[in-house]
Amino acid sequence: MASIVEACAEAQADSGAGVVGKFRPVKIAVFGSGSFGTALAVVLARNGHEVCILTRRKDVESAVSMEHKNPCSPIPDMVLPFNVAATTDAKKALAGAAYIVHSIPVQSSREYLEGLRDLIPHDAVIINSSKGLHCETLQLMTDLIPAALGRDSNPVVCLSGPTFAQELIKGFPSGAVAACADLKMAEEVARLFNSPTMRVWTSGDVVGVELAGALKNVYAIAAGALEGLGLGLNTTAMLCTRAIAEMTTLAVVLGGQESTLAGLSGVGDMVLTCFGKLSRNRTVGVRLGKGERLSDVMGSMTEVAEGVATAPAALKLAHKHGVTVPIVEAVVSVLSGAVESPLPALMALLSLPLGEERLTGATASFASALASMSKHDVATSARSGTSEHSAMDGATGISVNGGAGAAPTGAGKGSPAFVATAEEREA
Repeated sequence: MASIVEACAEAQADSGAGVVGKFRPVKIAVFGSGSFGTALAVVLARNGHEVCILTRRKDVESAVSMEHKNPCSPIPDMVLPFNVAATTDAKKALAGAAYIVHSIPVQSSREYLEGLRDLIPHDAVIINSSKGLHCETLQLMTDLIPAALGRDSNPVVCLSGPTFAQELIKGFPSGAVAACADLKMAEEVARLFNSPTMRVWTSGDVVGVELAGALKNVYAIAAGALEGLGLGLNTTAMLCTRAIAEMTTLAVVLGGQESTLAGLSGVGDMVLTCFGKLSRNRTVGVRLGKGERLSDVMGSMTEVAEGVATAPAALKLAHKHGVTVPIVEAVVSVLSGAVESPLPALMALLSLPLGEERLTGATASFASALASMSKHDVATSARSGTSEHSAMDGATGISVNGGAGAAPTGAGKGSPAFVATAEEREA
């Protein structure tokens, strides 16, 4: 009996003629030759489309042309479909392209698109797969792309969901959401990707889909940090569930829908990124939890972890709209060095006031919880007559402010006052 993987591969191989028979194959340009750009190129090529990857790397262009392999692929030794090409020539990549898949890191996207605006056909549909918030403008990609092109004639569709690049290439059954205010356009894009091993649903809630895709990277850093600290699945499940409530609150205030955050682009992507070991953002968190410096972590990575830049942008966006996001605050505090390790940040989150569990609603800030925790420690120290008190959690025995990475009281680094200042500076 064939294995599941073999059955999926057979379904992909058998689907070619059927898919081509349903609609005319088109040319699609893919911006970015990294893991995800390559994975989407493979998915589209398997559906019978002509795909050309626009890369800045001569070695990628040469490898794809000569060996039909991409060294930047998550499976670099895999032979790409015959209808995947790569070039460093933007004119060649964009000539005749009806669709463009944008897989460039968010923080680099504005400059990248501005350099290509005169070559991009005005009627080409742009399919954005990059997830994050621009750290300066706070724009989502469906706002950033038209601004960078200086026009709104190009339809922009957001493609998001729980889709690791490596598993897409392997043909593992996967699901995603194509979001656009124009549902017919979303359906058109969904048809490009739909296959026996990939199902794409549609949504008109662009804000909900995009914001979920951006914030889940921030929460994945937090989830990874819990593993780095040696904690278990109870803790991670609690964090992820409250993170979903937190991002839903912000999304609804911005005009998104609760139901969207409960779907593939919300809960689905959150589960994948927070628990999946292939997640770059989760990996950043794991290493921070083990005590590595952020600069060392980022310096050793070959691909971008979008959550690092998105975190302070998300915090600023939340403050702008009067929404408290304590988990995002905690991540920013760790990334900025205001709190020297994830441990005191976690303990502050656990000291948030108790209340009714609900999907959306007001909550106390991380900074206020950290301040309250520190004040409690100071008072306890005074009563005990000691100059330094190590508060212990009754259930776990974790030291709150003893040892490396602790948050000392007073006005120094790691204090509540310093955290508030750091938040304002990052915002």
